[in-house]
Amino acid sequence: MDEAGHFDAVKLSMLDRFGLFALFAANEALDAGWLTLPAISAARA
Repeated sequence: MDEAGHFDAVKLSMLDRFGLFALFAANEALDAGWLTLPAISAARA
């Protein structure tokens, strides 16, 4: 059970890092004018 819990913690940490990176990249793209709200909406749909 400890191993499973540790694995979940590691997996969550990886997801958190990816999420932060994705948010940072998206923010950079928005600042650069590469993305527009319609494009984001289409990507999320």
